[in-house]
Amino acid sequence: MVRFAHFSDTHLGYRQYNIEEREGDFYETFHETIDKIIKEKVEFVIHSGDLFEHKRPKVEALLEAQKGFIKLKNNNIPIYCVAGNHYLTLRKGAVLPQRLFLDQGLKILGGKEKYVILKNHDLFIGGLSFLPRYYSNQLKVKLEKLSKKANNYKNKILVLHQGLDTHLPYEGAFELRLTELPRNFNYYAMGHVHRRIKERYGGGFLCYPGSTDIWRSDEVDDYKNKSKGFNLVNLDNEDINIEWINLETTRRFEEFTLQTEKIEMELEKYKEMLAHYTQNKLKLPIVRMTIQGEMKFDNTYYANQVKQALEDLTLFYKLEITHKEIKSEIEEMKTANLNEILAEIYENKTELVDFTSSLFTQLKERNLEGATEIAEDFFQKRWKNDN
Repeated sequence: MVRFAHFSDTHLGYRQYNIEEREGDFYETFHETIDKIIKEKVEFVIHSGDLFEHKRPKVEALLEAQKGFIKLKNNNIPIYCVAGNHYLTLRKGAVLPQRLFLDQGLKILGGKEKYVILKNHDLFIGGLSFLPRYYSNQLKVKLEKLSKKANNYKNKILVLHQGLDTHLPYEGAFELRLTELPRNFNYYAMGHVHRRIKERYGGGFLCYPGSTDIWRSDEVDDYKNKSKGFNLVNLDNEDINIEWINLETTRRFEEFTLQTEKIEMELEKYKEMLAHYTQNKLKLPIVRMTIQGEMKFDNTYYANQVKQALEDLTLFYKLEITHKEIKSEIEEMKTANLNEILAEIYENKTELVDFTSSLFTQLKERNLEGATEIAEDFFQKRWKNDN
C-alpha cells in the first residue's frame, strides 16, 4: 500500500482585496497543510498546480514556499508538482519559479520529464502542465502517450491542472471534456477548480482537493459545506481510500442580507453575531452584505449605516445595494445622481446600473482587487445567462 497527500491551488503571494492580512492567511493555510501532511506520515506529496499567485512571485512567497518544502525534506517526503495556469504568460524559455526548490525534494512533471516511477510500489506518476483550450488537441495527444506508458504498471496516478466540462460547464471555461481523459488511472490528481470534488472515473477516482484558502467569493458555499484542506490517499492496488483533511486556520466569510425598512434592528442582530469573533480571539471575518427593499434615502446613507456597524468587527466587508424603489418624494437629490444617469444610459436595466455603480465605487476608492472581483462575478453571471 502507498499513502500520499494531494493538495493544490495554494496561490502563495495573493493579497486579496489588497489586504496584507489576507496574504498572510494564504501562507498560514499553506503551512498548516504541510504540518498536517507530515503528521499523517505520507510517502510523498502531489501538488497539482498554482503554487504561486504570480508568474514572478514576490520574495515573501518564495521564502514561505521554501520553509514548507524544507519541512517536507527534513521528513524525507518528496513532492511532485505540475505548473498551473498562473504561469501561462511566462515567455518562451523562462524558468518556472518551482525550479528554485529542486534541492528541497521537489520534482516538476510536465516539462521534459513527464513521469516518475516508484519501483517499490510498481507506481507510475505522470503529469502535464496546464495547457489552454486552443492547445486541446496537443493536450489529448500528450495524455494518450502518458496513458500508454502507464499501462506497464499496476498503480497509476495522473496529475493535471485543467478544467473539465463537467465542473466548469459554461462554454469556453474548460480545456478538456471528461470523456477525453484516459480511463486507465487509479487516481486523477486534479487542480484548477477550487471546489472539493471526489467522484468515480474509469477504474479509479477523479479528485479536485480545492484551493487551500478562499481565493474568490464564489468558493464560499463550497467552503461552508466541505471546508478547505487536502486529500489523504491510501492506494492499495485497485483499492483506494480517500479522506478529506480539513484546515482550521481558514478565515471565515459571512454573507448577510438586510431589509432597508429594518436596517437598524437587523444591523444590531448582525453585530451580535459577529461579536463572537472578537470575544473568542478569532480572525475577523470577511463579510458580504446585501441591502434590499425600498430605498428611502440614497446609497451613501445606507453605506454609512453599514460602515458604523461593521467596520470594527470585520477585516473587510463588501456592500451591495439592490434597488427596489426610490422614494423621490421623501428625499429628492438636489445634485446629479450617478444611478439616475446610468439608468438613462442603460434604459433602466437594473443589472447594468448596479454593476457599473459598484465598479465605479471600487475604482474611486482605488480598490483594484474589489473592482476585479465585481467585474469577474458579473462576467460569469452574464456568460452563464447568455448560454
